Amino acid sequence: MCKACINQRKKKFDTAIWYDYLIGFGITFVLSLIISILVGIAAMFIGFYMFFLAAAIGGWAGGLISNITLRAINKRRSKALFYACATGVVLGAIPVALIMFFFGGGFASFAIAVYAFIVTPIVYTRVSGIQL
Repeated sequence: MCKACINQRKKKFDTAIWYDYLIGFGITFVLSLIISILVGIAAMFIGFYMFFLAAAIGGWAGGLISNITLRAINKRRSKALFYACATGVVLGAIPVALIMFFFGGGFASFAIAVYAFIVTPIVYTRVSGIQL
């Protein structure tokens, strides 16, 4: 097959519209920011055991964020859209982790890092439609 034929076949699978990137990034950013604030506040009170709770919350939050994002973008697909959604999750958790780190919440910032580490691949795989 020639390059033009391959690119023509790829276009069938990229169904995202230009504003889907903004919607996907925005929704994942805002939801991740809200949930990471809740994780950080809970971690300040619970302490060390928050790592286990952050892992559980991460699994639940990944499903929630991906389902809301899929509904907002009408299940359209594009590789760049999947990357935008995963980036939104990470960038939503970073500000809260930095604030917690600089204001004395060492456990809280690490719990948010655990949350982001678990949520990001869940959101990417669910939005991209990868079935395991």
